[in-house]
Parts: sequence; structure tokens; C-alpha cells
Amino acid sequence: MTNTESVQHAAEEEAQMAILRESAFRLSPDAFAAFVAAIEGPPSAASPKVAERLQRKAPWEA
Repeated sequence: MTNTESVQHAAEEEAQMAILRESAFRLSPDAFAAFVAAIEGPPSAASPKVAERLQRKAPWEA
């Protein structure tokens, strides 16, 4: 392996680890169960502020 290949390989590995650090997270079994229930269950009601904003026209539609 050449020096260039070695540096390139190390850079690729570090890039992969950086992506994993930003996208992977750990949960306890109880927290995971709550997470799954939240994403698989029915959507929650929007807060009044969110509901009001959803009724507004977008600035480019006004």
C-alpha cells in the first residue's frame, strides 16, 4: 500500500466514523419501546400555535 493509499484509506474511515457519530444513538430498552410506540402510533394533535400557522398561506402564495 502506498502512502497516498494509506492516507486515503484513513480519511475514508474517519469520514465513515464521523457520519456514524452523527446518525447513531443508543437507547435503553424502555426508551426504545417508547420511541417505537411514538413513531408507530397515531400522530399527536398539533399545538394551537402550530395549528394556526398551518392555516396561514405561505409567503409566496399570498
